[in-house]
This record gives sequence, structure tokens and C-alpha cells, in this order.
Amino acid sequence: MAPSASASLRWSKTETGTVLSSFFWGYALTQVLGGYLGDRFGAERVLLAAGVGWGLITFWFHRIVYLFKDRDSSLNVIVLSRVLWGAFQGGYTTLPFNKKYV
Repeated sequence: MAPSASASLRWSKTETGTVLSSFFWGYALTQVLGGYLGDRFGAERVLLAAGVGWGLITFWFHRIVYLFKDRDSSLNVIVLSRVLWGAFQGGYTTLPFNKKYV
């Protein structure tokens, strides 16, 4: 996705790196938070919310990429959606409450 999107949207290498690394930041920041929320509200609820959010962003991401004509706005929305994508996935795959659930 990155080579074709960066070519069609005319991103620099720095912008491409920002888009690709934004997923990591969302994922890394929700590892501890996902475990806490799983302990507080129950694993089933957190897994459901994270799975639905992850699925919706995955389903709509191809539309999100080309949502805005303005290059800067498009890049900001893509970075935000990738951070959220990582956050939902990080909340879904958090190990501490998955051990209790399984």
C-alpha cells in the first residue's frame, strides 16, 4: 500500500515514514491501557469495542486515504486513522486480559 499511495499522493519519504510509523504509536500506547480497561470493564466488552473499531477502520481505510483533495488534510486524516487503527488493534491483542478470557 505504501509505495502506491505515496506515489499517487506525492508524499516525501518523511511523510511516508510518518504514516507508516503512526500505526506503531497507537498500538504501543494501548497495550497497558487495553489491559487496564479489560480488568475494569471486562474482556468481552473491550474485545468487542476494539474489534468493531479495528474492523470499521480496516473496511473504510481505502476511502479515508482519498477523502480530502488537500494534501496536508489528507495526510493528517491518514495519520490519525492509522493511530486509531493501531490503538484498536493494540487494545484487541493485549495479553493481560486475554489470559483471563481464554
